[in-house]
Amino acid sequence: GWQAVVLRWWSRDGRYVSLESSAAPLFDAAGRLEGFLGIDRDISVIRELQLQLDEREGLLAMAERLSGLGYWTWDPASDHVRWSAGMYRAFGLPPGVAPPSFAEHRELMGADSHARLDRAVRAALERGEAYSLDLELRRPDGSCWHAIAVGEPVHDARGKVLRLWGVLYDVTEQRARGLAA
Repeated sequence: GWQAVVLRWWSRDGRYVSLESSAAPLFDAAGRLEGFLGIDRDISVIRELQLQLDEREGLLAMAERLSGLGYWTWDPASDHVRWSAGMYRAFGLPPGVAPPSFAEHRELMGADSHARLDRAVRAALERGEAYSLDLELRRPDGSCWHAIAVGEPVHDARGKVLRLWGVLYDVTEQRARGLAA
């Protein structure tokens, strides 16, 4: 079968070139090796973009950790929710477990906060309105905390809302010091 390896070399113009080299052996009718069939593909641009993406993801994770932010996305059609590591930290949940569905978020907040979030989400889905809410939330250990939740709709080319995304900012310490609304 085909075997692929990534090679990195200096080009004549003094830059690194990343090549993905794939080859497969060719045998004659008696099963003797006749040679190889191979192909090289320049993946330098792909490698560079991956390095840039990795760097940005690392910086985003650091900024999220240091600022007390978490970010999320929600696809209402499938009820698929994605959380960043900061969301798991904020809610005191172990990373890697599936984040709660939108309906299950009810368990993470008080009734008043859930009612306000529910209204804001409906307005985002029906009218494309962004929202910013001050919410009182609960962790699994029963402790309460306060956060600013910001959500925005993501639209397709015709203006239909495809999903929501947003951030959650823990303002518990600021609230305790009298600095947050």
